[in-house]
Amino acid sequence: MAAFKLASQSNNRGLLAEASRLVAHTLNAGEQYEESLEYYRKAVTLFESVGAAERASRSRLGFTAALYMAGNYKEALSNAMIAERWFQANDHQSGLAKVYGNLGNLYYRRDQHDIALQYHRKARALFEQLQDWQGLAMTYLNLANCLSSADQLLEAEKMYNMCEELSTSLAMQELFMQACYNKSYLMFLQGRSSEALNSFRAVRERFSRSGSQYHMSLCDLDVSEIYLHQLQPVEALSHARQAVEGFSKRAMRYEHAKALAFSAIGLCLLDRLEEAESAGQSSRQMFEQEASRYWTSIADFCLAYIRFARRDVAHAWALAAQAKHRLTGLELRAGTAGSLNRLESLAPGYMGELLKLTINKRC
Repeated sequence: MAAFKLASQSNNRGLLAEASRLVAHTLNAGEQYEESLEYYRKAVTLFESVGAAERASRSRLGFTAALYMAGNYKEALSNAMIAERWFQANDHQSGLAKVYGNLGNLYYRRDQHDIALQYHRKARALFEQLQDWQGLAMTYLNLANCLSSADQLLEAEKMYNMCEELSTSLAMQELFMQACYNKSYLMFLQGRSSEALNSFRAVRERFSRSGSQYHMSLCDLDVSEIYLHQLQPVEALSHARQAVEGFSKRAMRYEHAKALAFSAIGLCLLDRLEEAESAGQSSRQMFEQEASRYWTSIADFCLAYIRFARRDVAHAWALAAQAKHRLTGLELRAGTAGSLNRLESLAPGYMGELLKLTINKRC
């Protein structure tokens, strides 16, 4: 910020662009995604105005990541495509590999895991060709996350292990911690819930020491989900509320909405229906803003349960049918059809079927 203030007092647009880029990258790395955006916009505009096309394109890499973390998906995709065109036209393989990684993460966050995998595999091929081991270590983590979401759990575990091994050799401690965090969730998917909970506790403590509030809240979110599947709503609600508080402070709408959804489910299990409806409605509104058809349907199924419990059967039927219809055409895990049919019919064991859907997507 001191450099930015000095540069702002000069008439040197190139200097101000560089200072803006440094502030943006620092805010981005510090998980202050929303705050970084104005500095990225300034940096890109200024670099382009002085003919520094490469620096503008490289700035768009961080800009893209900050945009999709802040929920600005359309602008993120636009920036990524502009950068991709420049890197391709100028045979800039390193930049191209990084923009493929960004595109993979963007599509992953949008629940489009097949497309995400394609981009991450393209990034991996380029990083291997360039012998860029840091880029490759990050790509292993991205690939593992996509494979986990695609229910390819053994392949995902291999990739997490490769990420841990390479990040250790490169002293990339933060990346190693992220791999440990994601492997904790993988344990849950593999049916090792007790191990997963113990691992999350250890990983959360590491993130606490490193000051990563975002990842601490992610741990709370995942622990809440595990407790829901163990039908321990009191514990689940406690962790979900911690996650709500953490994400609300950082303007993380997508994660905030998931924490509210888990809160609503926990409150339903505790028969606290009025509170559950409030949390469910808030969650649904946020997922609609995110244009997440999948999670908007999860919220609607939860609200249908609340209406049914209140004997508002007609409204419950309508919400459940609407939720199922919205899922038409989305890529869903095998075996989901039976759960959807039972949810639409408001069959016994409703909340158990709903919880099955929450782990259909890892993003």
